[in-house]
Amino acid sequence: MTTRERILDEALTLFSESGYGDVYVGDIADAVGIKAPSLYKHFKNKQEIFDALILEMSERYSEGAANLGINGSDTQADASIYENINEDALIEAGKGLFLFFLHDSYQSRFRKMLTLEQFRNAEPGSVYTKLFYQIMERDEKMKVTIIHGQDHKGSSYNIGKMLSEKISNAEITEFFLPRALNHFCKGCYTCTKDETKCPYYEEKNVIMQAVEAADVLIFTTPTYCMRASAPMKAFIDLSFTYWMPHRPRKCMFSKKAVVISTAAGTGAKSATKDVATALQYWGVPYVKQYGIAVQAASWDQVSEKKKEKIENKINKLANGLQKSKVHVGLKTKFLFRLMRLMQSKGMGSDESERVYWEEQGWLEKARPWK
Repeated sequence: MTTRERILDEALTLFSESGYGDVYVGDIADAVGIKAPSLYKHFKNKQEIFDALILEMSERYSEGAANLGINGSDTQADASIYENINEDALIEAGKGLFLFFLHDSYQSRFRKMLTLEQFRNAEPGSVYTKLFYQIMERDEKMKVTIIHGQDHKGSSYNIGKMLSEKISNAEITEFFLPRALNHFCKGCYTCTKDETKCPYYEEKNVIMQAVEAADVLIFTTPTYCMRASAPMKAFIDLSFTYWMPHRPRKCMFSKKAVVISTAAGTGAKSATKDVATALQYWGVPYVKQYGIAVQAASWDQVSEKKKEKIENKINKLANGLQKSKVHVGLKTKFLFRLMRLMQSKGMGSDESERVYWEEQGWLEKARPWK
């Protein structure tokens, strides 16, 4: 057993005996037989130890389910199994899963900890419940919406496609501009009073519904004159009401996004910044940018060496999208609070915006990231 494994094992034992709240990092270090500074080489704090225990139980659950001949986390896969077994086999599978939760060392000790904490500290139980459902739902598809800033399938498109294909279980929805939205904002301001009055609302709403439903957003745009393409800029303009000064959507504050742009020469980073700035004002807290000069007029002309470099970067981006947690940073919170103050003073574009903020509870204590 490695030191890290011993830390987890002893921590869970202590949690089950004394409760999560009454165990300190020093207690865990003493039980393992190491100094506290040595423990911090493996875990930053007690919460990180707790999170690691949850993940360990997840892996044990998957292994236990597999030993019973079921998936355990994919209802569709299990449904096909259940259709082809008799009643006795189904009962045995259910019995086996029950006994696993009853006798597995990790599960039984964790239950003891929850019993101790149920009247003192609800946090461990709520975290466990939340992550348990994540375990059960982890095989559900990750919804990815891609918005391409040009109709043709050039280098930016191909890199965006590469990224989406590296996301496990991705359910992909794509839009090509200007094909999907071939309009420029008229500056009529009717949307500030009623979004449905925008002359292009129906076309725009198809895209924005997919944006709101997505877990991950990918934007690709060629670099034209050192900036994002005109169709992409037109789309950003038409998302006017989604910006924080107006009617930001709560769902945006939990999304991840990547903005990709390529240029034959320079300017790709400026192009990604155009889109990234819009996403930040939408409230998206996790935005990564990748702008690169490909020294080619088409994807076929990009050198193999350059493509290898691109793929290495895309692997890192895909890994981050799947593993990184979304955290609303200080910049987003500051912008939100500034706009909240503006709306509370009736300084928005229209009174209907203040009413919207009030209905969300944001003029009081509610926040879209909670």
